[in-house]
Amino acid sequence: MKKRLLLIPVTAIAVIAGIWTQKPVTAKAADDFVIVLDPGHDATHVGARGYGLKEEELNMKIALSCKAELEKYDGVKVYLTHPTIDCGLPGSSTRECLYSRPDYAKSVGASLYVSLHNNAGMDTSGHEVYYPNANYIPEFNVEGAALAQCISDKLSDIGINDRGIHTRDSNGDEVDETNWYNDGSRADYYAVIRGSKKNGFIGLIVEHAYISNANDASLLGDDNMLALMGQADAHGIAEYYGFAKKNGIIYSNDRWGMYNDGELQSDYNGLSSNNNGWWKITNGYVDFDYTGIVYDENNGWWYVKDGAVQFGYNGLKYNENGWWKITNGYVDFEYTGVAYGEESGWWYVKDGAVQFGYNGIKSNENGWWMITDGYVDFGYTGLLYDEESGSWYYIEDGKVRFDYTGLVKHNDSLYYVDKGLMNMNYSGEYKSDGHTYVITNGYVTQVKHSWDDGVTVTEATCTDNGIIRYTCKSCDETREEVIKAKGHEYSWVVAKPATTSEEGLEEYKCLVCGDVKETRKLEKLQAEGDKKTDNNNVSDKNITDKDVADKDIANKNITDKISSDNKASADNKQIDRSTKDDVISSVNNQ
Repeated sequence: MKKRLLLIPVTAIAVIAGIWTQKPVTAKAADDFVIVLDPGHDATHVGARGYGLKEEELNMKIALSCKAELEKYDGVKVYLTHPTIDCGLPGSSTRECLYSRPDYAKSVGASLYVSLHNNAGMDTSGHEVYYPNANYIPEFNVEGAALAQCISDKLSDIGINDRGIHTRDSNGDEVDETNWYNDGSRADYYAVIRGSKKNGFIGLIVEHAYISNANDASLLGDDNMLALMGQADAHGIAEYYGFAKKNGIIYSNDRWGMYNDGELQSDYNGLSSNNNGWWKITNGYVDFDYTGIVYDENNGWWYVKDGAVQFGYNGLKYNENGWWKITNGYVDFEYTGVAYGEESGWWYVKDGAVQFGYNGIKSNENGWWMITDGYVDFGYTGLLYDEESGSWYYIEDGKVRFDYTGLVKHNDSLYYVDKGLMNMNYSGEYKSDGHTYVITNGYVTQVKHSWDDGVTVTEATCTDNGIIRYTCKSCDETREEVIKAKGHEYSWVVAKPATTSEEGLEEYKCLVCGDVKETRKLEKLQAEGDKKTDNNNVSDKNITDKDVADKDIANKNITDKISSDNKASADNKQIDRSTKDDVISSVNNQ
């Protein structure tokens, strides 16, 4: 379930946005103050013994406590000359080991060297701090004395007897580096103080108590007291140098972490800030690997990239709960509308969340849009019904066309759209593209075309209908009409003229297509000697070969006329059979 807690005031957000122009710092801070702690002695070069205690072990516990406490301060880097009880320079003599320790401190850029010990040899009690003498580098003496006093005061505060702060000069007469500095002045007695001075930084020795004293030994046998001794050393150093405890997001030990009074907040997960911006914290450390939307109980939901809150981001981003509208880096739960994400496109958002299940019409400052499964469907053009408004909208490339009035095709039908909305109340005629559309209740019921004169696709015959096709002058729409069959036009036609030697043949024939319905014979013609006295007969002797030829020509003329009439209209094709008979009779009488 989403949490929606926002406690950052508007002014704070403005300040945050202002500092966001700074880039995160990921390199080591340039002003780290490097302190090298030297746990005196080691398992090879052992220290004093007393009351069952071993000095090198006590020194290591004090050093570890001092290091942990110093690391709570901002800008402080702490090293140990040897991190365990083992010797850091195996096989070395005591002298070699002592001389190597200030040299190691120089190698890590030390600003201060502190050797931690416990004393023995006298039946006395208390702590002592040794600092550089006034020779060679006089300022180390002044600074060292003040620092030594701060440490001494802190040890006194935890109940350890104060035996003062001291310098100690070498006492040998030999002309060597153990007795004299390069300027001829008397050297410091202790090798680590002398070596530190030569390497350019202050060196101190802190003797915390006397292992040979029963009272001090009882203190040294208590690990809690050893921890307090280390902390007292650290507090004295911090007081002298003015160190401040780490608070907020601090770079330490090669990592950016969130601190409170010097302690890493390892159980903290959320958002926190420093001068470089607001950051995603995971188990106390800035999580530079994190990119996404993160919730902070004090600050709400924010978009984070590479560990940093992106106050300049506006768009859509994802977390395990869904996709969200981001405004100036913050999840904008007040936003409802159509929003753009540079990685994901345009989506419908309600109360800050992308609505993947939504289908309908929604708006933003750029217009009204068709939403399909939450996404603006730029591929859609057509009519869409919106349940919320109860209206049909005309969409073109995903956008409602409120500037459009005209006809729109939907499911193979045409509808009338008035200013982007289907007008179901409109009935009338609408002219467009050379057509007149008849509209009834918003729906086109008839299209009036402007037809051409038509083209005969199939000619009509005596028995079969023909087809004529008309095309609209304004579009490619066509319509076809039937040309009715013409029907036969029969008439008797001489197919074979009769002669004196052979019968003739007459056919009852269609003058259009030539179909023969029936036939009948023509009697032979009488020869001249066989003529009857009937005045209606013609003497055979009057029929010559020329007469037969003339009759053939007459029949041919009739046949040609039939063929010619097949190509003319039916009204012009009728031939009176009596006319043809008259022609034949005329020929016979020639």
